[in-house]
Amino acid sequence: MRGVAGGPDVVAAAPAQVASSGVSRFAALEPVTDLDADDVRYLFRAAHDWMARHYEMVNRLNVFPVPDGDTGTNMLLTLKA
Repeated sequence: MRGVAGGPDVVAAAPAQVASSGVSRFAALEPVTDLDADDVRYLFRAAHDWMARHYEMVNRLNVFPVPDGDTGTNMLLTLKA
């Protein structure tokens, strides 16, 4: 993996991400110091998959500033785009 140009030493702390092969791509709560294009795609896919399963829960959580009930749906549609 390549380093993030101009980025800080620690980009983020990632929870364990397990690929379909059962191999973890990111160690649990270890700092992520390097990302390449495949990593970014993987992380966005994981975010999409989580949101696809939980968007209704996020819709129910939304109460500020207006309880419109579609924040989870909007986030899911943004991740799909």
